[in-house]
Amino acid sequence: SYYNYRMIIIYSCSKLYEKYAKISIESILKHNSNADIKIVCREKLDLPFEQITVVQDRDVLDGQIHPSWEGNAKLFFEQLPYDKIIYLGADTICQGSLEEMWNIPCDYINACKTHSYGETQAKELGLKYYINVDSIVMNLDALRKDNFKEKAFSKMNEAHSKVNLWCNEETMINYVFHNKIKLLPQEYNYAYNRKYFNPMPYSNAKILHFIGQDKSAMLRYKY
Repeated sequence: SYYNYRMIIIYSCSKLYEKYAKISIESILKHNSNADIKIVCREKLDLPFEQITVVQDRDVLDGQIHPSWEGNAKLFFEQLPYDKIIYLGADTICQGSLEEMWNIPCDYINACKTHSYGETQAKELGLKYYINVDSIVMNLDALRKDNFKEKAFSKMNEAHSKVNLWCNEETMINYVFHNKIKLLPQEYNYAYNRKYFNPMPYSNAKILHFIGQDKSAMLRYKY
């Protein structure tokens, strides 16, 4: 491992999401030309960036939202040869510089609260708030030293026993590491077509996130 001063942006992507990843990466480079982009995947993708994989030696419990290899991958990011990364979902569009997001001190994980459904998730898990994990900064050096993966899986069953909505790697990260997560300004992960208690114009979002199964709006969005 080496300390990376340049901005490393990691995607975890499948063939199904390749067309969204292309849009997302194009938007990143438009505003962050020096970003170093890597793709975590288990199949060869038609994307002109370094493609790497992680070994997943255990499975996430199957909840109402079925876990995916690509989603679960972030539980195994300790394997990546970097000390600090930004992780982005392929269904995101960047609308500005991420330098501030990258440079805010990150002791463990920096992330944004999710939209209003997160109030229910937080309540079920007994937390103050609930984060979305598709636009986060991760201090991989700290995660490695803390045995992040082992701690996440050791509490997996406990976390899943508390939620009635759905369970996935996001549930585990929220439940197990809540006290280690530092909140980022909402502009770094703002969901399209979702309710917020303090809404902002879409144009103000640095990262606009097209959450949910229907992502057709992302293909039409002008950025």
